[in-house]
Amino acid sequence: MKRKGIWSIAAAVLFTATGCLHSASAEKGATTNISTNVVYTGGQCGSSEACGEWINDAEHLESVCRKVRREFIAGSDIPVPAIDFEQFAALRISMGTQPTGGYELVLVDTHARIEKETAIIRVDWIEPAPDAMVTQMITSPCLLVRIPRGDYRRIEIQDQHGTVRCRIDVH
Repeated sequence: MKRKGIWSIAAAVLFTATGCLHSASAEKGATTNISTNVVYTGGQCGSSEACGEWINDAEHLESVCRKVRREFIAGSDIPVPAIDFEQFAALRISMGTQPTGGYELVLVDTHARIEKETAIIRVDWIEPAPDAMVTQMITSPCLLVRIPRGDYRRIEIQDQHGTVRCRIDVH
C-alpha cells in the first residue's frame, strides 16, 4: 500500500516537472504544432508555377476562388470556403502547370510543425509513373489549406521526401 502511494507521488512529480520543462522549452522556440485542414482540392487551379500563396483576408480568398473558377470547363462553380480571418488565414499550395493528369497534392498531416518561426506543412507531391496511363490534358493541381494565425513568419512546404518545394513569407 505504501509503495503505491510513493509511486503515485513520484509519477505526479515527474508529470509536473515535465510540464514545466515543456513550457520553458516552448518559450525558447522549441517545436510546436498547429492544426490545419484542407478546404479545397482541385486539378485545375490556374497557377503556372509550383509554390504557394498566403491568403490574408476574404477579398483575397474570393479573388483566388474566382481564378480557379475560370479554369473549370463549362464554368463550374466552386464555393468560397468560410474562413474566420480573425483567427485563421488560408494557404494555396500549387504544383504549377503539369503536362498530363495523374498529378496530385495531398496534405500529409492535419498539423503543421512550427520551428524557429517557420510553419512546416508536409504534402504528398504525387506524380504519375512514367508508364502510367493518364489523361492527356494540361493540369494545375492545388490545395487550399486553412491555417491558424500564429507565431511564425514564413511557411515551408515539404514533400513526402522532406524536399522543400516552396517557401512563403507570411504578411
